[in-house]
Amino acid sequence: SDGTSTTTASTSQTVSASGTYYFRAQSAEGCWSNEGSATVEIFPNFTASATSTDETGTGNSDGSVTVNVNGGTAPFIGNWSNGSTTNTSNTDMTISGLIGGFYSVTVTDYNGCTAIASATVNTSDAPPVANFEADVTTGCDNLTVNFTDLTNNAPTSWLWTFGDGESSTEQNPEHTYAYPGTYTVTLEATNIIDTDSKVKTAYITIGETPLITLGMSQETILGNDGTAAVSNVSNGLAPYTYIWSNGETTSAITGLTANEYCVTVTETNGCSVSSCINVTQEALPTPTADFEANITQACGATLVSFTDLSANYPQTWAWDFGDGSTSNIQNPTHNYTVAGTYTVSLTVTNTGGTDTKTITDYISIGVTPMLVMSMTSETSAGNDGTATVMAYNGAEPYQYSWTNGSTNQTITELAAGNYCVTVTEDNGCTASSCIDVTYNSGVITPVADFEADNTNACGELTVNFTDLSTNNPTTWNWTLGDGATSNEQNQNHTYSTPGVYTVTLNVSNAEGSDFETKIDYIAVHSNPNVTVEVTPASGESIADGGASVVITGGTEPFTITWSNDETGTEVTGLIPDNYSVVVLDDNGCFTTTPFTVNWVNTIKDNSLVYSIYPNPARNEVFVKFDGQIANSIQVFDLLGKVVYNTQPTSDFSTIDISKLQNGVYFVKVMFNDKEFTHKLIVN
Repeated sequence: SDGTSTTTASTSQTVSASGTYYFRAQSAEGCWSNEGSATVEIFPNFTASATSTDETGTGNSDGSVTVNVNGGTAPFIGNWSNGSTTNTSNTDMTISGLIGGFYSVTVTDYNGCTAIASATVNTSDAPPVANFEADVTTGCDNLTVNFTDLTNNAPTSWLWTFGDGESSTEQNPEHTYAYPGTYTVTLEATNIIDTDSKVKTAYITIGETPLITLGMSQETILGNDGTAAVSNVSNGLAPYTYIWSNGETTSAITGLTANEYCVTVTETNGCSVSSCINVTQEALPTPTADFEANITQACGATLVSFTDLSANYPQTWAWDFGDGSTSNIQNPTHNYTVAGTYTVSLTVTNTGGTDTKTITDYISIGVTPMLVMSMTSETSAGNDGTATVMAYNGAEPYQYSWTNGSTNQTITELAAGNYCVTVTEDNGCTASSCIDVTYNSGVITPVADFEADNTNACGELTVNFTDLSTNNPTTWNWTLGDGATSNEQNQNHTYSTPGVYTVTLNVSNAEGSDFETKIDYIAVHSNPNVTVEVTPASGESIADGGASVVITGGTEPFTITWSNDETGTEVTGLIPDNYSVVVLDDNGCFTTTPFTVNWVNTIKDNSLVYSIYPNPARNEVFVKFDGQIANSIQVFDLLGKVVYNTQPTSDFSTIDISKLQNGVYFVKVMFNDKEFTHKLIVN
């Protein structure tokens, strides 16, 4: 949650502030683990410093060291280099009874935080006891070391030998080792009494940062077969250790996908170097598009499964099914719902390029034909009957196959009998039907014909169909186009749903049959549906009323004519009265809608404001006061008879006039010592 991330399998994270930290891991496949958390509390650091009191003489054991603590949380524990332990709740602690020498202490506070301090106790009139330390004893390349003199008994001069041919006479020198190696350091310390030396063999070890060269082999199109390796290591001291960003610990790693891989190489002295290399992916060859479908020819709505057969490892697919539909799935299915012939194309792409395969007129979807059969009878002349098939739907041309071997639409020279035909439309869809050719020595095959008294109307249409067939048909079969059929000779039928209808009459007698089809013969249009929205006038004779129309149904454009000869979707400036509006659509269908513009009476007086509305009214009249209540409300007819009387209990009253006859009435409102009378029209 502090914004850091790592790619190693196990990791630790350094934080600088107290708090709860949240973490989760992501796999190579991109899947996330559940979230974990860790609560960290960081305590403030503190410091410690030491001062000493010298031993007065050899063997007197009267030296001491005092440590002062700055910061931290009491109590404090001191663990001394001579094995002593001190405890205090104060900020200082002392050990005494010391002989000359170097003393250090580790101070630990209540929170477990530590600080280190040290001091040297000298012995008066004693020879020096040489000693020293370095701030760092191992490192890489040009290592700078700070040496600290720890000699007891007040040395006055120092001679350092650093082991690399260099020396110094400073008490606490700084020295840089420029070359790898292991170095012995010597300090010779002198005071007014004597000289002493301290030798630390192989004290400083300087390593050398390795130089590495990385190499790789690409991931091929087979996948997961790339390699990365440390191909050469120089400098530093063998043996070397390796740690890769994927956790491997060998000089070469295999089975890799294209990605960046990093390695840290460490030589024997601990000097290390890190570097990264990108394993790239072998370029793919340009794909070659190819495909097939499980069905290429069918009748009616058909679900087709397409299979990608493209070569050279395509990575994306773009299908065009030829009917306006597309897909980017490798092996899609598609439902063709409309008859036709469709060209299909597939475009495939990878990092090497793009290729397209197009198969023209690949998918052919047909419609099963509808067949109407007719015949003429065999007469006494013999073998002179005929049979004819008429095909509808499907794609032309049609192919015919009769049971007598003929391939014509009409077969002739027939004897009485049963004849069947199979019709195949151009997309391969088939339908079959049979007809009996009868024998009749004198009857003539009928010729179908009919007419209708009305073929075009609005809203609902009742049609009288009249049979005009010749040659004495004896049976009639009407197909009226809206799903209705009849076998009456002259048919009366009502079309109640707007639409365009094809009508067929099939007639027959003992000699044969015939039919007549009139395509789109009957047209029934929908009337406009009109809603009038009325704005009432503000007074009985004030021309500020209005109206507008909302039209649904019908066929645009519309012609709108108001009863005051205005045109357009709205009209204004109307006085209270009865009006109407006529809406005529493009098919000649119209709707006439009457409406009434009422008025609202608003009475204003210094002490009373109220309204009476609507006016004219039919069932109810409303009287609304502005926060006050009238004493009584009465309604009188023209003869002065009270037909309604009420004492309101609120500032809003409803007058029921549903039982009153149409005519003129008067509303009397009585308020305190005032009366107001208003004319009311009940309509």
